[in-house]
Amino acid sequence: MQNPLYLEKLLTLLFSRVGLFLTQMVTNRGILLDLVRDIILHDLRVCGRAKMPPKTCTKYADEIKALYSQLQEYPDSETLQKKIKQKVGSWEKLLDITIFIASNEQRPYTSEELGYPTRSMLLKQHTKIKQVGDLHAYYSGGGVAGWVGVLVERKGGKKGAEDLYGTLINADNCSRFYREIDTFQADHRFTQMVVIAECTLTEFLLYVPTFNGNKRNYDHIGASVESRRAKINSLYIRGVPVLFAGTRTTAIEMYKGLIRQWILKNYVSILKLEVVLDYRESSIGEPRA
Repeated sequence: MQNPLYLEKLLTLLFSRVGLFLTQMVTNRGILLDLVRDIILHDLRVCGRAKMPPKTCTKYADEIKALYSQLQEYPDSETLQKKIKQKVGSWEKLLDITIFIASNEQRPYTSEELGYPTRSMLLKQHTKIKQVGDLHAYYSGGGVAGWVGVLVERKGGKKGAEDLYGTLINADNCSRFYREIDTFQADHRFTQMVVIAECTLTEFLLYVPTFNGNKRNYDHIGASVESRRAKINSLYIRGVPVLFAGTRTTAIEMYKGLIRQWILKNYVSILKLEVVLDYRESSIGEPRA
């Protein structure tokens, strides 16, 4: 639907021009009709090209709430489901995302790479919650705000395979990482922990450590492929999958994709649609004051 302001402007122009032409009808009716037709078509094209003001995050949220309420009455409506999917996708793109990065990251992702502003991860003394993982994401906009439920442990730097190998194969480091998973599971902000490795699975399985203990590894001795696979599987069993990105760039794209997909999947809870729906249903039939 066109903006009423543009339609009003169009009609004003038409009436003013028609008034002018009516005074000239005695000249040539055929020419007059052609001119009126051309002017109307031109003004309609101009009006059609006029851009509507962009919708805000709040506007999309209101439209989603209205459609979601209708969907409860007609749950099998593919039209409503499609409209909601489109609105949610547009709404998600307008949310502000901030990435919190652990202060001990050696080569942290930059805001230019992520496309989002970055901040140092909040410390326990400020949040009363033990720091966990390497990357946290926080969303805000349109009256909602909160933590993205995906927590990421990054294994990268210059040698992603070396970082992952050192964490999983060394017994002390692996035990420490398992305890970090326990910390994640106790953190109410997150529902999913993911390891993103900036190497391929093949690179990890074939990686040969430079040192064996405190000595240089001249014999090229490393953990067996079976034990490496077992460590990866142990993380899956604990609910923490390893995504082998291969490169830093792909790892960043994976992380951004995880953020987006989590928001798309959880839009109902983010917008508190069930709460709004329950409130509306409880209000039906109540006597007015």
